[in-house]
Amino acid sequence: MREDTDVSLGSIRQEIGRPIYSALLEVQKYSTAEAMSVNWIRSLELLYMKSDRIKNLLGPSSRHSRGNMQLTSGRLLGRTYINPLAPRNYIAVSYLWNPAPGEDHSRGGYLVESSTPRWKPSLVRDVVWDRVSKFAAYIACPYFWVDRECINQKNKNEKEVALQSMHLVYRHSDHPVALLTKRIVCPEQLDLLAALLSGSLVFDDEDTAPDLRLNPDTLGSAGRVLKLLGSITSDQWWTRAWPFQEDYCAATNMTLLIPHDASLEDQKWGAKATLFGDLEGELCVNSANFREEASRFCLAYKNERQGQGRLEEMAGRILQRAGKYTVTLQDRQAQDNVYAVRRSMSPSIFADVGARKAGRCSDRLAIVANCCDYSERLNTKKLQSSNLSLSLALLTLYLLNGEILMNGRGGGGSGSDIAPLNSTIFDFLKTQSLSNFSSPVRQQLTFIKSCRLVRVKLVEEGMQTQGHLWQLGPTILVNVRRHVPWHRDSESGLRKHQRRNLHRLLLELTSQRYGTQYEDLASSLDEFLEKDEHCAAGDELSFSRRFQTWMAGEVADAISDRGKVLRLGRLVDSRQDIEHEYTGIFVHDANRAGMAGEHIFTASWDGKHEEIDKHVSLEVDVPGRNRSGVLTLEAKRWINGLVFFQGHPRRSVIFPWHPSLTV
Repeated sequence: MREDTDVSLGSIRQEIGRPIYSALLEVQKYSTAEAMSVNWIRSLELLYMKSDRIKNLLGPSSRHSRGNMQLTSGRLLGRTYINPLAPRNYIAVSYLWNPAPGEDHSRGGYLVESSTPRWKPSLVRDVVWDRVSKFAAYIACPYFWVDRECINQKNKNEKEVALQSMHLVYRHSDHPVALLTKRIVCPEQLDLLAALLSGSLVFDDEDTAPDLRLNPDTLGSAGRVLKLLGSITSDQWWTRAWPFQEDYCAATNMTLLIPHDASLEDQKWGAKATLFGDLEGELCVNSANFREEASRFCLAYKNERQGQGRLEEMAGRILQRAGKYTVTLQDRQAQDNVYAVRRSMSPSIFADVGARKAGRCSDRLAIVANCCDYSERLNTKKLQSSNLSLSLALLTLYLLNGEILMNGRGGGGSGSDIAPLNSTIFDFLKTQSLSNFSSPVRQQLTFIKSCRLVRVKLVEEGMQTQGHLWQLGPTILVNVRRHVPWHRDSESGLRKHQRRNLHRLLLELTSQRYGTQYEDLASSLDEFLEKDEHCAAGDELSFSRRFQTWMAGEVADAISDRGKVLRLGRLVDSRQDIEHEYTGIFVHDANRAGMAGEHIFTASWDGKHEEIDKHVSLEVDVPGRNRSGVLTLEAKRWINGLVFFQGHPRRSVIFPWHPSLTV
């Protein structure tokens, strides 16, 4: 496979001598949904400390003699198997195979149980086992997973499955831990790190949501904090692609073990114990908290200290290595003056993985797929031995999993009329991906992560997918002062004021003004409210039901928002002579009502097992049909809406290739 992610797509197009889309169709042949194996994770191999000494277990005929190993100091690592998909107590270790400069690189002090009666010396450095065993004793957790010993490195097929499933190891671990090697060496560094983690260095008025600013009381130490962060993130662990995946997939559970000088032990055990723990010789720092506070600090520093040259560049490097997406992806749009995440993480994940080192260039395909929870995978083992482009393989993977690219010639979307083929694949994804999502829930990134097309197949004309197409109709006005019966908060998540507004909408739809015109929509809304009212606290809602509830909340809030209007929608039938009743309600910005398109495309998919749930609700243009009569769509923007389509199956549509990919 060609490592070409630093080459422009235009140059790649010239090199392959054919339109880019045709190369994507070729890469698609390497796709497989079997690469990620839930069966592999259900029988996860773990290690545990079996004995402090090994000399009594080795007879005189053993090949482990006193001449080649210090038997009296050796320790035995036994093997066991668990199913971590059930809540299990194990440590997933994130570390570098190669020693850091100055780190002890000796091996052989630990023996690992093998499939034969013999015990084999571990290939993992002794210092890694020393730190892992101390951490295991500290948290009273006996089992741990270390990739080099728990994956059969000689079985290529098993290794491929493991690489494509490794994110599940860290996701399901109660105690993922990363072994950093950069040391905290003096009291000032410990104090500065404690101040950073406590959040006291950044001023943030949550009432007005201004740009982040440094706390005026701590401006004098800002430069020293930045240098400390620069030192911590200069650790090679931050520069490798696999540790990035391990940290990302561990979410808020990852602990960073940062070594410190013995002289700092008393200072650490004081008031700072809640931030650093009390493991001797180590600071136990929550990675998510570290990355959040480091991101806030660096953004605040860049906001206030522009033109500071070297230090400002250092802040940028820290953000690239340790940035937290919930902070770095927030922006404020002029029309609402509200800070929110409106972009998918996926382009940033692709770029961050691309900026880090990986063993094989095709490893990046498994890593981004693991981080993005992709169900459609590419066989990295076969691709590694091919002469195909890594950049185009990444683009294929992105599209096969339903990520949304702007494919039209402008039209108010985030994509440019001519895709930036003079840029790398990572800049292309950032520029062309949809960037106006509107999340109805507080977990904005989690919601947007599921905003993907379903059951995608790449074909000659573009991306073929399935869903429902809606034609927009009249605006509906609802009297917010209309008296309705008392409502309470529902267990599904709807607030009482939202249920009242939906009741007002129901009364409007059945009023004398409309007669039976909207009877089907009113009946479906009434049934939805009835089910919502009787939702019990312990009920586990399907994803489709949760998504419908989120959208109902958006419609309800829009009724009270003068900046929003509601438009009804009806399904477009595959037979052009059939006209359905209105059974959808969509939310539009009032100041864009005159510019709104006439069609919405929706789809949802309940993921199975470890597969991610998917949903989409897009304003689209409908240029026409292909030669087979399949409708072609151009994505414009995200639109929230509540839809009812019982009895109407999904239909196939095609999102054509962006023109730049066809020349």
